[in-house]
Amino acid sequence: MGEGFGDYFAASFFAAKKRDPYVEAVMSWDGALGDGDPPCVRRVDSRLTYESFDHGPRADEHDNGQIWSATLWDIWKATGRPVADRIIVESHFQLDGFTTFARGARAILDADRNLYRGRHATILKRIFRRRGIGPVE
Repeated sequence: MGEGFGDYFAASFFAAKKRDPYVEAVMSWDGALGDGDPPCVRRVDSRLTYESFDHGPRADEHDNGQIWSATLWDIWKATGRPVADRIIVESHFQLDGFTTFARGARAILDADRNLYRGRHATILKRIFRRRGIGPVE
């Protein structure tokens, strides 16, 4: 989740300075090491879901992190940068180093409730369900 958040926050921070198709490309400055069009190391707009998560002993935190960054980017697109960044950063105060995607989702919903009286709860839950991340109720 930390890798995913880092990619998300970099994309969010620089989005206004980038032109399409670079907005959702992370580390395009180091694109020679990556794939895609434009070449970049990773993207925040993947279609990955929790079913894509690699639980194996050789699982890569960068690959798995793309699930979380794409989820956060969905929130960014649905609510706009100011709201998304605020609730996502606020949610970190509820997390520890051993958290799960489901607990991260719950923390985001709690942050939205605390900051915006739950104004975005419906869309947030829809995003989490689409990505296969709880909570779904």
